[in-house]
Amino acid sequence: MAIGEIFLSAFIQVLFEKLANLASAGISPYLKKTKQRQHKSIGRWQQDLRLIEAVLSDAEQQQLHSNAVKVWLQDLQDLAFDLEDVLDEFVTEARIHELGNDALQEHDSRFGCSPFCKVQVPSFLASSSKASKLKSANYSDTIEQISSRLQDILTQSGSLGLSPQTQSREEQRGQISTDSTSLVREPQVYGRGDEKDEIIRRLLEDDPCWENYVVVPVVGKGGIGKTTLAQCVYNDEQVKNHFNFKAWVCVSDVFDVKQITTTIINSDSSTTHNFIDLNEAHVKLKNLLADKRFLIVLDDVWSDEYDPWDKLQIPFQTAAKGSRVLVTTRLERVAKNMLKRPTQSPIIYLKGLSDDDCWLLFQQHALVDDNLIEMRDEVVKLFKGLPLAAKALGGLLRKEDKSKWSKILQSNVWSEESGVLPSLRLSYHHLPQHLKRILLIARYFLKIIHT
Repeated sequence: MAIGEIFLSAFIQVLFEKLANLASAGISPYLKKTKQRQHKSIGRWQQDLRLIEAVLSDAEQQQLHSNAVKVWLQDLQDLAFDLEDVLDEFVTEARIHELGNDALQEHDSRFGCSPFCKVQVPSFLASSSKASKLKSANYSDTIEQISSRLQDILTQSGSLGLSPQTQSREEQRGQISTDSTSLVREPQVYGRGDEKDEIIRRLLEDDPCWENYVVVPVVGKGGIGKTTLAQCVYNDEQVKNHFNFKAWVCVSDVFDVKQITTTIINSDSSTTHNFIDLNEAHVKLKNLLADKRFLIVLDDVWSDEYDPWDKLQIPFQTAAKGSRVLVTTRLERVAKNMLKRPTQSPIIYLKGLSDDDCWLLFQQHALVDDNLIEMRDEVVKLFKGLPLAAKALGGLLRKEDKSKWSKILQSNVWSEESGVLPSLRLSYHHLPQHLKRILLIARYFLKIIHT
């Protein structure tokens, strides 16, 4: 899923929520005072948006070689902003209308129908009614305009040949999985010597505390190289010789206690275990870890809920002193949630690589020639310190004809086609909804600045 597709899809979800919340905001009775035809038009907006959302993925692909589709996406984005403004106005007016009714009922209940009431209240209602009629007329025009623009967008999508997509591009290409393994892929890891030494020191040191295991958290943004660093540590000879039991678990988006426990158990067995319930898995792991010094890596953790993590730790109590849990995550709050003693086991934060280290990593994956060396400064700026970006662009240029290299480097196509965006997609989806909308607005203004 490309960046534009993610943002537009998320914004359409915001519109769905607003449409669904109209009734709870007291808007339905207010809208029913409009013409029946206009009320039905609003009811069709959600259906139209569903149809538009279905073709977003195809539109994002086609815009790479179709200016007409680019214009269509821009029109859709403008319409989405306008539609949100209209829905917000509806809700605001409905609430004002509701407050006015409540105030009138309270006045009648407190003062009865006095002569003052008969004179003053109708006067107030008359002025309010005039304003309401004016707004209703304006809303009638707005509703018709929005409905017309939605229909135009739908009609154009058909003319442009946009097709509904039931799967994302990553699913179609079989790239949706974010699983990691304990095996080191990179023949040489650059720029992480100090961090590696620090983690190994933490894993091997004698801890004077009474607890039998300590959590060592590594935090860094997506693509910064947390998993690669953990793999290097996991396969280090000192580490291998120090621990009696080792297990690697790629946790990812869902913190499933039973599944994680089962994966830890299967790491030490030639057979695959399946358990009826969590209790059975816990008892097995408790016996397996008894009096052993373990190293368990929990890679790519997202959940900051305490209860699942607390349950996972129950079998760890039987292990030998000096055991360790190495955690990698993009979120500081996750690391803090999993730490047992924050003051004695501080978080290790990963920063971006230097340009020189990014270039060395890039060379491992690209077929670098003299022409590419001349473009070095231009290339390293694209990485922004992210090892994943260096690796992904190197792999993409490796399979592309050299005549296309310059064009690829000058566009954002490489990030969409190389696997960078799928790996960062989870970061976006874990943002609160209001932050997703802020990113969309920021993207909108960036487009204005650069056009």
